[in-house]
Amino acid sequence: MELALQRPERADALILIGAAPEFDVPPERVDLMRNHSAEARTDRRWLPWSDATPAEVRTAYMSAGPAAPSEVVLSDLEALARFKITGLLPDIACPVLVITGAEDRYIDKIRLERQYLPRARYHEIESAGHIVMWEQPEATNRLIGDFLDTLG
Repeated sequence: MELALQRPERADALILIGAAPEFDVPPERVDLMRNHSAEARTDRRWLPWSDATPAEVRTAYMSAGPAAPSEVVLSDLEALARFKITGLLPDIACPVLVITGAEDRYIDKIRLERQYLPRARYHEIESAGHIVMWEQPEATNRLIGDFLDTLG
């Protein structure tokens, strides 16, 4: 989004998956990560998947790589809390595809894109959370392919 705003000549189109123009980062989540990181990583409120996500997808996601150190996750949360570009979205001129999981608990603010980017193609995929591309890969890939086909 920032690239499309700052260097529009370099952005022919945007595909935003699980991205938002601002984030709600609850202070209790930051506090939990700061003081009880092991508990923060297993707290149901902030797990990235939908209740419908199969166990094998959850396991694959968790084993895809080492968990980031707690201080990295904490820095990420603090940066996300400061990130706010909602008011700039109308200045994005290129075509935009927005994909999110209907059960994404991380980015309720993604729905702001519907209001501020009325020309965007917006899709919520059922039975998916924040890792929609893992949870519903066929639906995600179909939407991306359809969008790219329209760009010529």
